[in-house]
Amino acid sequence: NLGIGQQTPPVASVLVTACSVAKADIWEVSKVNVYFVAVLLAVLLLVTYVPSIPMILVEIFYR
Repeated sequence: NLGIGQQTPPVASVLVTACSVAKADIWEVSKVNVYFVAVLLAVLLLVTYVPSIPMILVEIFYR
């Protein structure tokens, strides 16, 4: 959840920092970053609404 917030505007702190270090245009990086954020959103929705997925590790370690 925090990773999504750091990759998307209006904050985009990680995106701005990476662009300034790499001396890259923020709009060019944002075009490629859309796919990464889409995967993050899909995983977040999956983990949030399918409770068996995040509970697998709990079940494995606490049997």
